Amino acid sequence: MKKVVIILLLALWASLPSQAVLQEKNLKQSLAVLRVELQQSYLKQQQLMAGLKKMSKAQHEKMLFYMKKSNQIGLMLYSQQRDYVFDLTYACNEATALYRQFGEKRLPYYKINNNLDAEIARYDGLIYSLEILPPPMIDPMGMGHKAGKPFRPRPGGKNEKAPFELDSTSLHDRAMCLSYARALRGNCVKLRHTLRQDSMAYVRMNYNLSLLDKYAKKRYGVIQQEIFQDTGDNYFKVLEHLGRYWQQAKEAIDNKYSYHGSYGKVRSEWRGPIVMGYVSFVVFYLLVAVVFSFLFVNVSYRNAKRLKWIKSAPDEAERDRRWKKLHMLKPFVGISLGALIFALSVQTVKAFLTHNFFVMASGLLVEYAWLLTAITLSLLVRLRYNQMRYGYAIYLPMVLLGLVIIIFRIIFIPNNVVNLVFPPVALLFSIWQLFALKRNSGKLPESEVLDESTTPAQPQDDEDDADQKAIDDQLDSIEKEQEKAGRRSAAQLARNATLASGINNDTVVASGIAAVFKKLKRPVVHSRVPLSSVDKIPQYDHLYAWASLGVILVATLLTWSGRTLMSVEMVIWWLFQLTAIQALTLAFRLLDIYEKARLYDRLRDSGITDAQIAAGVRKGDYITRTWFFDFVHKALVPIAGAYSLLLSIKMAADVFNLGDTCVSIFLYPFLNVEGVVRLSIFSIVVVVAAWFLFRYLNYAIQAIYRHLRIKYQKKKTGKSTVRANEVNLTLGYNVIAILVWGAYAIFALILLRIPKSGISIVTAGLATGIGFAMKDLLNNFFYGISLMAGRLRVGDWIECDGVQGRVDSISYQSVQIVTTDDCLMSFLNSTLFAKNFRNLTRNNSYELIKIPVGVAYGVDVEHVRELLQSNILKLQRNDKYGRPVMDLKNHKILVLFDSFGDNSVNLIVAVWTLVVEKIVLMGQIKEAIYNTLNDNHIEIPFPQRDLYIKTLPQQLSPALDNDTKQ
Repeated sequence: MKKVVIILLLALWASLPSQAVLQEKNLKQSLAVLRVELQQSYLKQQQLMAGLKKMSKAQHEKMLFYMKKSNQIGLMLYSQQRDYVFDLTYACNEATALYRQFGEKRLPYYKINNNLDAEIARYDGLIYSLEILPPPMIDPMGMGHKAGKPFRPRPGGKNEKAPFELDSTSLHDRAMCLSYARALRGNCVKLRHTLRQDSMAYVRMNYNLSLLDKYAKKRYGVIQQEIFQDTGDNYFKVLEHLGRYWQQAKEAIDNKYSYHGSYGKVRSEWRGPIVMGYVSFVVFYLLVAVVFSFLFVNVSYRNAKRLKWIKSAPDEAERDRRWKKLHMLKPFVGISLGALIFALSVQTVKAFLTHNFFVMASGLLVEYAWLLTAITLSLLVRLRYNQMRYGYAIYLPMVLLGLVIIIFRIIFIPNNVVNLVFPPVALLFSIWQLFALKRNSGKLPESEVLDESTTPAQPQDDEDDADQKAIDDQLDSIEKEQEKAGRRSAAQLARNATLASGINNDTVVASGIAAVFKKLKRPVVHSRVPLSSVDKIPQYDHLYAWASLGVILVATLLTWSGRTLMSVEMVIWWLFQLTAIQALTLAFRLLDIYEKARLYDRLRDSGITDAQIAAGVRKGDYITRTWFFDFVHKALVPIAGAYSLLLSIKMAADVFNLGDTCVSIFLYPFLNVEGVVRLSIFSIVVVVAAWFLFRYLNYAIQAIYRHLRIKYQKKKTGKSTVRANEVNLTLGYNVIAILVWGAYAIFALILLRIPKSGISIVTAGLATGIGFAMKDLLNNFFYGISLMAGRLRVGDWIECDGVQGRVDSISYQSVQIVTTDDCLMSFLNSTLFAKNFRNLTRNNSYELIKIPVGVAYGVDVEHVRELLQSNILKLQRNDKYGRPVMDLKNHKILVLFDSFGDNSVNLIVAVWTLVVEKIVLMGQIKEAIYNTLNDNHIEIPFPQRDLYIKTLPQQLSPALDNDTKQ
């Protein structure tokens, strides 16, 4: 802050209007105005000088602080032993942090000195301009005259008279201007001198700190090698020589945490009593947080019976059941609230601490408390009330193992102790995690799902629906299809119960279902899957817990093989990553709740049905109302998930003061081919995160385009609905996709630093081979553009090679159709043009169908025509878009005389029908024709043949006579 204030003061000083004089009406007026301006500048400069003196004093004290701090850190850093990795990383982090902080707060002396030099030169010019005004005070030709003394011509020289001279008032103004200008210049010179002295001191300080920073980075390299490359003694060897390793660990603990007689009266801030004092401090605040949280929860639960959800229960039994459910959440709410209170209290106390050990340890504990708060809150919001204890049980081993490692870090435990203690600890936690998973997997017991006073057929309240959200979400998509089947099943079960001769369990259940169904007047499917089939923990939490087990097992294998530091780092990373995953899962859960509870309600208020909402929200039909929700759901949360990996690794590294090393690894180009590509971990993550952003942009722009086109079409036609093939969206969608993903490709190329020359080389090398190979692809591509331009639309009905179907999608290579028998077929774009496909719905969506009919000879054809036309006309109706299934406005129902058949008079019934309704309507028309002719006793002749045998072969005659006799 001080740095900013000083820079602003200097900038203000540099901008003082010391010669802010424009062209006045004459020289006298200019001198008078300049005198006033210089006087004001001088007064302002005097005020600024007073402030700058205070700032300079504070800056000097800050410089002394940095000097002392750098010397202290230098002693700490150079005295660290290699075996104390936690101590060494802390010292290295302090050195690099001080160097970085010094660089951030260092004043831009070079820039300030340049500004002051410019100001001094400006004042020199102003003073010179004032002194040469007639009568001049200096020799205008610069012949050795000293400035500030009256100029007199040389003896014997030619006494030339000046063209004009200043009057007495102007001479006074010039004198005052010179006085102010010289004073202003003198102050600038003094300030420049002071800043140059401070600059030299800062240069020396920067040099000393840079040496510390270089040494610290070298030590970081050694630590990094010890963690990821060097392997210590495996634990089996440690067990073989347990006595020796135990003695080494004991000596390390004694040296680290005990005061020796050699200390005398000197007391370190980092040894045993201080550590025990901090432990007492943590235990005290932890107890305060727990007591306060449970007191708050108890007071809140006393008033919980006033909740509307409890009071609205239909009877006392249901009210008790709801209260029991709420009471089951009580300990878990207390845990979450306690973790939150502990984090806030320690964070508050930390702001007033000055003890170095307390500040460092409190920072780590606050981080852990926030992690615990995030995990517990996620479980509290996402899990059902009867899943809570199972969810907490599977995460508890990982959370406590992380706490053990945090404690190791806080007390700067020596390497010998870590190598001796952590392997068995990791093994025990692995067994605990496996046992927790085995014990808490499977389904909830029936006793934990339904209360004894509640029957399975009882209508479920809103809270039950909320509890069963995971099940409901899976069933909502198929609920409508199951509704009719549920009704038929219930009715059939009731009939079976009535007709059964004996009463058994099945009939009782069937009659019970039918009775409940009739009473509730709702489909049986609404009773949902039995709650006893609910998992003890959700599937994704089950997956997270198994991943935790995998991490702990890998860490155990690493530490038993001698890579203890690497295993410790892995466990801490997964704890941070697990917290990030829980936060992201919670975010998606909250978004889902908001979507169903608020977003859908707003859409319903606009008169939109549930079916339209379910079908249209995900496609972007209501983008004008859901754009921000879609942005958070499709872009913001996934982007946070992409960056969470790097953030988790960085935060885990910060626990061991390896954050700067971690960042350098992220930014290091592991694939760096000059002039071709430059890849780093960070750049790859940025490209992945940008993919989610561009995916949302593509979705949003296409949805807005679709919204505008449909809105225009509705306005144009005056209809409230628009058919799928009524608006051509395919070409617009493809253009938008090309532009958006093309921009993404350009962004990725720039970010990965792939030059144009590299792309050109690769393109030139592949151009020839690809050119021949892509001949057919290019043909299909251009045919696809022609189709998208309007010749074909998604939803059109086409016929090609005798196959009819509805266009499902149009790509640059092929057209995909759904045939009348619900099969999926693809035609290459070039094939459609070669076969001259028919677009059956491009003009008016109607197709002429011809149905042959035969009647007996002698029947009145005109009478048949009238009968058929009148009965077929009764089949006229409107489809879901309001269109008549038969085009009677432009075409009549025709019954035409076709031909004289062998057995009948052949007629043709010609009707223009909607292509979509063709199959159904043809069947209905044929049925109507048959019923009409049959009801009016009009014969439908069919071919008959009579066989007359004149003679038989002789060998067949006796056999035929015998058969006839028999």
